[in-house]
Amino acid sequence: RAHMVAALLLPFVRRLIRGPTPIHLFEAPAEGSGKNLLVNLVSVIVTGAAVTGGSIPEDEDEVRKKIGAELASGRPLLVLDNADTKKRLDSSAIASATTMWPEWSDRLLGHNKTFSVPNDVLWVLTGNNPRLSREIARRCVSARIDPKLDRPWLRKDFRHPDLLDWTAAKR
Repeated sequence: RAHMVAALLLPFVRRLIRGPTPIHLFEAPAEGSGKNLLVNLVSVIVTGAAVTGGSIPEDEDEVRKKIGAELASGRPLLVLDNADTKKRLDSSAIASATTMWPEWSDRLLGHNKTFSVPNDVLWVLTGNNPRLSREIARRCVSARIDPKLDRPWLRKDFRHPDLLDWTAAKR
């Protein structure tokens, strides 16, 4: 709960924090446990809309390009979804970008020029039993979600059946 509250508050106070902040890792033992729901909940509260982002690319150059594009978008959350249990996440681009502050620089696509963008986002990583390199793991605070059910995506006993709509209305 503490890491969830921290992830919720960080976008509002990020500019007050000098230096890099950790990646907020939401992990679970199985799919359908609620990781993306929690990330979307944070996004709806912070921005008024569900999160955009996507899975972590396989190729390191594509990871770097994704980070540049996401940071350039100006959104307060940068979400890297679906860290894998099969393949260890070991990305020098992610490790470097999460500690570069206050700006992140990279080569402009198709040019020999560089560009810089502010790096003051809430970094979020999700996955089912993710395997992380030490470089990535030491940059994370982890929140493990375990509904203790065989098929958690079939749950129906929620106080607010459509939590995202309810949150948007109460925002």
